Amino acid sequence: MKETVLLILTLPILLILAVACSSNSYSPEDEPSAQAVSPSGGSGGGSDAGAGNAAAENADGSLIYHNYAGPVFPLSVLGDADGISASRETVFDFSGSGGMPDYSVEYGDIIITDSYTLTNNTESDITARILYPFKSSLSDFSKLLPVITADGTEPETELLVGAYSGGFMSWDGTDSVAANPKPLNTWEGYAAILSDGGYLRRSMEDTPKLDQVVTVYEFSNARANGSEAAVAPTLAASFHLDNSKTTIQTYFFNGGGEDGGYMRQIFFIPEEWRFHYDRSRYMLVFGDDIGDITLQGYKNGGCNKGEELDGVTADVMRYEMALGDILEVLLEDFMAYYHDGNVIVTDDRRYRESIDMAAVYRATVDHMFDYGILSESVAWRYGVGGMGLYDFFSDVIAFDRVFYLASDITIPAGGSIELRADMVKPGSYFFHGFGPEGASTRGYDMLTQQSSNLMFSSMAAEIAGAEHIEIARQNIGFDPGNGITNVVLDLDVPHCYLDVLLSGA
Repeated sequence: MKETVLLILTLPILLILAVACSSNSYSPEDEPSAQAVSPSGGSGGGSDAGAGNAAAENADGSLIYHNYAGPVFPLSVLGDADGISASRETVFDFSGSGGMPDYSVEYGDIIITDSYTLTNNTESDITARILYPFKSSLSDFSKLLPVITADGTEPETELLVGAYSGGFMSWDGTDSVAANPKPLNTWEGYAAILSDGGYLRRSMEDTPKLDQVVTVYEFSNARANGSEAAVAPTLAASFHLDNSKTTIQTYFFNGGGEDGGYMRQIFFIPEEWRFHYDRSRYMLVFGDDIGDITLQGYKNGGCNKGEELDGVTADVMRYEMALGDILEVLLEDFMAYYHDGNVIVTDDRRYRESIDMAAVYRATVDHMFDYGILSESVAWRYGVGGMGLYDFFSDVIAFDRVFYLASDITIPAGGSIELRADMVKPGSYFFHGFGPEGASTRGYDMLTQQSSNLMFSSMAAEIAGAEHIEIARQNIGFDPGNGITNVVLDLDVPHCYLDVLLSGA
């Protein structure tokens, strides 16, 4: 990574500005600023599920949940699957441990065991690249990552990262302004994005190279030397720019404002005992460079005249860098801040899986091209809405997407191979006080053949630990009270669902 350092400045307090920095209120514990949320209550934004004892349904009678955990997807094969036949059995295990070592189940989480027998009906060995899709976010990745085995051993796998699977909506739930996230909340939505193979093909492409050069202003050693007491000492960086030629993206700033080509960006100076006290802040300039920067301290983020604060300053370094290189720097810093160095400490192998930085980078670049600074139509949330790169990265980590585990396996001529995917699966749920049975309702579902190119000869589903639940509705056919816990599925039914009431609600 090559940096060309052009200028190093230590800027004093020079100018008092009247332009408001930010309309956001501030609490020192909230740094950086909080994101906007859907009025319907977060990650289920856009759901049409009703209140009280009413709930919207999909066409097949399954419920539309506020927070949809997504279906269990079928195994697929890349390219030609001729000569391969498959059978499948999926176990929904409500017993708690489900055979996963050291796994402590959370409320609503179950274990899914999705097993396949792939048979080679030809007289020659077949080497196939299998693809196992699963829905997750990068923040939940370590927990939801399936464990794949082939004839009892774990093969080497490659992780393919899909783009954000949802969209955006306005504050009122319409699509008029791309302000708040609108995740997919139906199985049809997932089936649709995977149906033509385009989603998968994109995940298999090389990550685009970001070679364009941006101007970087790095603010370090921020301090409030000898300043009088202030609720939230603030540093404001002000400068001129031509909005038709210049776009600003900030990292770890807390707000800003612009008026007629005169912009101000601010961040708060944390107390020395806070772990992010000496953290660098960054401002990226796309296009023409900005005018001279002036720093001014304020007692709080309002930046009002008469509330100036002496002694607040920072060291400012200006340099030019390829966008991809500075993005790597910022993401490494973000992950260290967000995920304590990207390490999860536990005795359970599943929870030792760290979030792969290559996956984080790929997801970030895709999101930039789809909705961010590199998009032809920047979403309001990231443009006029004024979210900085810290919040942008937070979205990338939190948003749902489909991942694929890919592996090359060989099926001997005339023989078979047993494949198995074990995974933790959260239940879909309604927000408290909504839905037909309230907070104890959880939904679990699977796609039978949608998005797979395998030829299935049979499918079955099994339920374990049924004594811990009460089945509210389903289209599978389980009847544990009468001993029916294993059911042969109808291959013509694309979607199987199981809505249950959990004990201990």
